Amino acid sequence: MPRAFYTTLGAMTRERLAFVLPLFLLVALAAAGCGDDPCEKAGKTICAKACDCRAGDECAVRSGGSLTLSFDTPDDCKGWFVTLNCYGGGSEEIDYDQCNTDLGGAMCSTNGQGEGAVDLPVSCGASPTPDAAMPDAAAADAGP
Repeated sequence: MPRAFYTTLGAMTRERLAFVLPLFLLVALAAAGCGDDPCEKAGKTICAKACDCRAGDECAVRSGGSLTLSFDTPDDCKGWFVTLNCYGGGSEEIDYDQCNTDLGGAMCSTNGQGEGAVDLPVSCGASPTPDAAMPDAAAADAGP
């Protein structure tokens, strides 16, 4: 075969590689960033459980037994627990691996009005309930 054929074939291959290689690298880099970090995973799990506790699209999270955060939609919940809470990597005070473990056992509970909410574990940043923080508080309030 004439040398010009091989030269043309080589030029096509180089052009194809010049197009395919950067595309391949872009896809590989995008795939590497697709996994959730531990904060985002916790936020998504919190919202999934919070939305299971309420009818329709509403979601609710109870922190420390008294504070309840309610959201109209799952996206609103994720906006709070994923987008805002995980901005910059999340809180340095929270061990998100422990939080994710403890979320496995997080349950829905109801308040006095019968509204459900998932109970946020202390490891996920919930304030401890007064009874958990001071076990003798009830006895001290009861008096002698």
